[in-house]
Amino acid sequence: MSSILIKGVSLNGKATDILIKGNRFSRIAPSITENADQEIDGKGFAIIPPFYNGHCHAAMTLLRSYADDLPLFTWLNDHIWPVEDQMVEEDIYVGTKLALLEMIKSGTVFFNDMYGMVEESIKACEEMGVRAQIGISLMDRMGEESINGRFAFLHSYKSTELVKLAVAPHAPYTVSKELFERCVKEADKDGSLRYIASTFDPYDQVIRDGIYEGGRKVISFCGVLQQGVFPLPELLQMAQKFGAEDMRRPVEIEFACNLNDDKTGELYLLQIRPIVDSKQMLDEDLDAISDEQCLLRSDNSLGHGVSEDVVDVVYVKTGDNFSAANNPAIADDVERINRRFLDEGKNYVLIGPGRWGSSDNWLGIPVKWPHISAARIIVEAGLENYRVDPSQGTHFFQNLTSFGVGYFTINAYMNDGLFRQDLLDAMPAVTETQYVRHVRFDKPLKIMMDGKKQKGVLMLPEDSNSGRFIDE
Repeated sequence: MSSILIKGVSLNGKATDILIKGNRFSRIAPSITENADQEIDGKGFAIIPPFYNGHCHAAMTLLRSYADDLPLFTWLNDHIWPVEDQMVEEDIYVGTKLALLEMIKSGTVFFNDMYGMVEESIKACEEMGVRAQIGISLMDRMGEESINGRFAFLHSYKSTELVKLAVAPHAPYTVSKELFERCVKEADKDGSLRYIASTFDPYDQVIRDGIYEGGRKVISFCGVLQQGVFPLPELLQMAQKFGAEDMRRPVEIEFACNLNDDKTGELYLLQIRPIVDSKQMLDEDLDAISDEQCLLRSDNSLGHGVSEDVVDVVYVKTGDNFSAANNPAIADDVERINRRFLDEGKNYVLIGPGRWGSSDNWLGIPVKWPHISAARIIVEAGLENYRVDPSQGTHFFQNLTSFGVGYFTINAYMNDGLFRQDLLDAMPAVTETQYVRHVRFDKPLKIMMDGKKQKGVLMLPEDSNSGRFIDE
């Protein structure tokens, strides 16, 4: 068995020796004197936990940036699926190897993949020594013969130390109820339900823990949650505890877990995200608020709650001279303004035309999340002469939900929402560039979002002396 000794690498800020035997960490200690086949000087380097890619279509690296910024079903039906129908084995092999090179470079040691021609994906993993769970992707459009062949391969393949297979129905909109039920039956044949399913007893009309003949199977995770087959609850509680302590707030965890026949297993923490504390609860009918009280109104918003601690608005100037050709320059201006808000620990409302975060400069302003991360509300405000299908926050969905940022879509020229830019134009600017203005109110604006009805308003501050709103 080959061995590697890494000397003096930084682990949690302390110089540490690490001995690797085969493909396992054998020993971690301040000093190791044992001889090894290879010794590496780790001074100046740090060792950190690796990354696990929990959802991947590796061979689609070949389609990166193809037909971007289109509605999902247009993108799939008119662009992606027609191209995929023309792909051959070599495409899958080469595309997967390219993805694996990128994963190795980034420190990703495992990925969960779902794509076609899985034999080529498996070959690429075995050649490059990367661990994977390869999902047998299934959709009704494949036809009965193809689906039967994929299930046959699933049952005939013998998992290796590197690669395991799984059933991977594509999505609710491409997989029928009948095919989903077949996936459960095939998993039962394979033994995959052994520790996670219960059986409905049709005679006694009860659900019994475990797998039995003659009844429908229910995925209940009873073996894990009730019978101690694998200490998943304890491990997740530990991860939540450490995550909450480090992030100083409650966290949510995305994970994957493999359970082996001998009741051993592997737990992969894919993401740990902070749960942003909810703002005030909303108990007001937003439709009852008059337009005169509002700076913004959206009937297509993302987010929920109330906050009253923002006084700043940053907006893109959209006069007669507006041109999407200037969107990259607008992104630069917004990034510089955002940096000042981060330095001051303050938030603001961000308003602009087109899709925030689009990779196509002609469809929106090409910012990345760090460029707008201090925004409390992000607004896509459509223009009569610049009509772009709204993104509805899809470019930043995880960031929006994790950090409690609201996202408003407004097309006032179509009587879809309200944006009173004239009020902002009449205010003195705190900062103004060729393309962007930053204005500040004397008192906080009131943000109200109804997540159930997808409605949101940004109310103007009241004059404390008259009880009127500032624009009156």
